[in-house]
Amino acid sequence: MRQLVIWTTLVFVCTVETVFAAGDSVHHGAVFLGNTTNDKNKSAFTIGLDYEYLLPTEHKTLSVLVILDYATFDSPVFIAAAGVVWRPSGGVKFLTAIGHEWVSDHSASMFRIGIGYDIHLKSISITPVYNYDRIGSHYASVFGLEFGFGI
Repeated sequence: MRQLVIWTTLVFVCTVETVFAAGDSVHHGAVFLGNTTNDKNKSAFTIGLDYEYLLPTEHKTLSVLVILDYATFDSPVFIAAAGVVWRPSGGVKFLTAIGHEWVSDHSASMFRIGIGYDIHLKSISITPVYNYDRIGSHYASVFGLEFGFGI
């Protein structure tokens, strides 16, 4: 019975990896829905837009990225950033970006690092993501799902 479970799991994983293999879309846009928690343990619903352009590298592992996020804190927060995405294998992706954060009474430069896993079905993607933002001496955790479409 144990061997049956192991073989079934292996076949399932291979099938999923084939059907949901990382797409080769040059242009990819996504809507982000999630949550931002800051270093003061305050949380807010976050919505965002991402655009990626796949660079013409040999193994198609690098892309450039533009991020726009809006967090619905009492004083709403808007972030605009640009960065690079690296996909070492499968659907795993790492990102790094620099940008700027605007809050009602001030603004500051920010830095983001993140990790995600792209699940592609043809040109549509669902990506669970986790990002860590550093804004001056403050930080925030941003996590959620991206729903995207590539061409």
